[in-house]
Amino acid sequence: MARIRFILEELFRSFWGSWLKDILLMAMFCISLVMAVLMCSYYFDLGERQPDQVEYGNSVWYHFGVSFAEDSSQEDYTSSLKTAGGCQNMIDFYGAMCNSKEHPILTICPHEILIREEEIEGLFGSRDVAGFLQDGLEEPYPIYDGKNANTCLVRSFKAYAANLGAYRNLELKTVEGEGFTEGNLVMEHARDGIPILVGYGYKGILPIGQIIEVIGSHGTYRCRVAGILEKGTQFPESDFSGVETVSLDSYILFPTGAQLKNKGESMETMQELAWACIQALASGRGIIRAGEEEGLGRAVDEVREIGEAHGLPPIKIFGVSLGLNLFRKESAARIRVMMVFTLVLSGFTFYSLFAAFYDKVQSNSRIYGIYLMNGCPAGVLLAPCLLEIALILLPAVLASRYVFTLDGVGGSGTGVILGTAYGLAGGAFLVGAGFLLYLMRGVDLEHLIRQKE
Repeated sequence: MARIRFILEELFRSFWGSWLKDILLMAMFCISLVMAVLMCSYYFDLGERQPDQVEYGNSVWYHFGVSFAEDSSQEDYTSSLKTAGGCQNMIDFYGAMCNSKEHPILTICPHEILIREEEIEGLFGSRDVAGFLQDGLEEPYPIYDGKNANTCLVRSFKAYAANLGAYRNLELKTVEGEGFTEGNLVMEHARDGIPILVGYGYKGILPIGQIIEVIGSHGTYRCRVAGILEKGTQFPESDFSGVETVSLDSYILFPTGAQLKNKGESMETMQELAWACIQALASGRGIIRAGEEEGLGRAVDEVREIGEAHGLPPIKIFGVSLGLNLFRKESAARIRVMMVFTLVLSGFTFYSLFAAFYDKVQSNSRIYGIYLMNGCPAGVLLAPCLLEIALILLPAVLASRYVFTLDGVGGSGTGVILGTAYGLAGGAFLVGAGFLLYLMRGVDLEHLIRQKE
């Protein structure tokens, strides 16, 4: 009990004697540790992505998506859709990501297909269309028809949207007409109609080439039946894992990434094509390919470069490490500057710690000598200094735990990130303890005895 009291008294005396320096060291270690964890996360790609992996052949694919609620908003994407150039830029932005050679993106997402009640009668006649309608929306409901400046009754048909990469990788096939191709996804004129694929249940109802007027988010646009899918075609309901699938027999498949050559001909069609790209990115139902060994660092860099080239926020890739996520909008040069800053700050923080304890040991060397001559164990003398180092590091550990467990910050890799923070803090403690042992290893008792008061 006496030893514990002695250790605590020495700890209080040492800390109170240099309280300002110790508080400054606490603040410096807080900043250094948080920045060091972020840099480790970025450069070493620390994450927990196993649940998000999907294997296709010899490649590993990762889920990706966009969260408008965090550091970007839907307005960043939709504000440019007021002009043909802005719409084309959005389509090009999406196309650049889907057509990447190293990290192509496959996307699938629910899509809204609204058809006027009177046109349904012309397309289906007296047939029952209930099986083709969205669940819970079997009855017609009114919406505003911008084309005719009045209210009309519509029905919502079951539909998905997919890009060319998803169509090919899922090996979808048609029994009539053609599937999605580079050729039919680039339309000469808006009147040609956006190519859509319909499920086998539409066979004998909608012929190849049938034009359908659809009411979308930006007006009325034309669609053209390009092909009829094979019977029993399965489509991933929520991702590409193949665990949960839905039969496309009663669905319409809408293409994302379709282009219109004559861009000034139909703003409605241009806006709808661009809006489909935004929905594909915002849905979070897609995957990006990245090799297992290289990690996602290069994929994040490529996504950032594509965003910079088109003046749009880069997409967020789910499952990437904390650092890769937080710095996905920063240029590589800025990240290197932050890395240099972290190294310099960490080095200066350790130097300040060493200098502070060097001064403590030197100024208390005679007292330590007297304690040792009176039979005080060296471990008891070291304990207050080690506890003081731990006390200096404690706020950094607590700050890291607070920062990296905030909602939306640590993500799925919180355990790895916190483990890194604790490991770095433990390493800093060992370095400080080693330096302290080095300072106190050569205490010369005879020299201390000869020293005058």
